[in-house]
Amino acid sequence: MEKSRKIAVLTGATGGIGSVVCRHLADLGYFVYASCRNSRKATALLDSIPKEKREYIEFVNLDLTSLKSAEDFCNTIISSLNGAKIDLLINNAGMIAHKLGITPDGYETSMQVNYISVKSITEKLISHISGKIINTVSCTIHSASLNRALKNAQGGFSATERERKQSTISSLCRYSDSKLMLAFYTLDLAKRCKGSSISVYGADPGIVDTGIITMHRWYDPIANIVFRPFIKSAEQGAQPIINAIAHKSMEGQDDGASLLFAGNRYKSFPQRIRKRYDRSLKYISPLP
Repeated sequence: MEKSRKIAVLTGATGGIGSVVCRHLADLGYFVYASCRNSRKATALLDSIPKEKREYIEFVNLDLTSLKSAEDFCNTIISSLNGAKIDLLINNAGMIAHKLGITPDGYETSMQVNYISVKSITEKLISHISGKIINTVSCTIHSASLNRALKNAQGGFSATERERKQSTISSLCRYSDSKLMLAFYTLDLAKRCKGSSISVYGADPGIVDTGIITMHRWYDPIANIVFRPFIKSAEQGAQPIINAIAHKSMEGQDDGASLLFAGNRYKSFPQRIRKRYDRSLKYISPLP
């Protein structure tokens, strides 16, 4: 790795949005540690990047349903940094669990993938970061249940719940809860990083035409015809992350605050979410 080359860590690199962001980082000249579980998708992504830039993409295995895998992912990256700093950590990977499952670590699947493992990776890498941390949140956080999100973030489900198949509504509820916790963590992390060399941003891609919105239900073909023409492309969904990468903060602008990038705009996190974050601290501090 060239010492002058900037370094990015990108999770969810082979998905729809992740692939766009990975290609963008390659165009900008970053060395990218890209998380990967599917070698076929990794090959397809590499084939879409100019040959002269492919050597600056290193795929690292990551299964976000496992805290051990998250730790191994970080250790692999740290061991190859040779003292260099990470300029960008982009926590982009996410999922909607279509069945109620419990990970080996004892968390509901969406909660672990979208929040618990993201937090684990960030905390493991943070001492090696000098730049930006960008967390991909969701517009669904406004419909999340605060009490349910806080409870589920601590783990623990009964065997009856574990065996029960999720409805579409419950799948989306657990997804929005996990993204609410990620939004809280983003706000919390920004506060902690105040006055440091790290800026913390949220990015909301909106509703994007990627595999994550396939619900694996009988009505998927109908939903595809009715709704997909009106939702964003992967390129449009990636734009808030790309804007966050390019953002140059002015002195005092990001000091202890987290900006939320959505569409082609950025602003502070909505007041309602910040108030709910403040309320959450009454129940759990620090965050689980």
